[in-house]
Amino acid sequence: KYEGNRPILYFADGIDKLLNEHPGQANFPVTPMDPGYVNVDRETLKGDAHQFTYRSIIGSLMFGACNIRPDIMFATSYLSRYSHKPKIADMRAANRVIGFLRGTKNDGIDLLGDPEDFNVVGVGDSSHGDDTERGKSTVGLSVFIGKALVIWNSKRSKLVCTSTTEAELDGMFKCSLDAEWVKEFVEFMIKRKVQLTIKSDCTPLLDSMRNGNAIERTRQYRVKYYYVLERYEQNKFKLEYVPSEENPADAHTKALNRNQFKKAREYLNIITA
Repeated sequence: KYEGNRPILYFADGIDKLLNEHPGQANFPVTPMDPGYVNVDRETLKGDAHQFTYRSIIGSLMFGACNIRPDIMFATSYLSRYSHKPKIADMRAANRVIGFLRGTKNDGIDLLGDPEDFNVVGVGDSSHGDDTERGKSTVGLSVFIGKALVIWNSKRSKLVCTSTTEAELDGMFKCSLDAEWVKEFVEFMIKRKVQLTIKSDCTPLLDSMRNGNAIERTRQYRVKYYYVLERYEQNKFKLEYVPSEENPADAHTKALNRNQFKKAREYLNIITA
């Protein structure tokens, strides 16, 4: 709907439907996921949850997370990892996300941002080795046209990263692919060139790119590195450092505390009702 002349994307109807089927947590948690849940040793978790119910909840949450509510993207993506054999603790965490949505169902994304700014900004991030089962990392990204968020994602990496720099490279690679696509789309629509900026909070990775010092490990990571390096050297985008506390993609890679989450929602351009 519109607030004045600003289009705001809401998920209120979808949340009402979800609440009718799965009431979730009765109170209104201020964050969708407890950081302590992510760090728990899964071998210590007791009791199986009802698989069909759990999958139904995750499916409903995933629709909202992928299309309308980037602030629950990490929580939903993380919970979906355990759809094959959910534990009671997983169901409790899923109900917490529902409770969070209950208290914020009238919040939405400002799709206009700055109507005069068509430059594209892509921000990648990772949480190195946060998967307690296989040691893989969570990779997240946010792509903006001006200040309007248009693409976001959170996924577990396919390969085990042996360093934070490798994990951040994975995020930068995925971010650059999506951001370049958005840039080409914008230029096609407005018939002029726009600036693309890729941001990262990993100083060693940025220094490596600017100096051309390759990250040596597996073939897969060398290919990703040289792809990003080649695009950078061709001036397809510029690189910038963004402090971790100002990185909007941070919300897609880890469970944040109250203050961190509030700030991340502001960077994601979420309008609070």
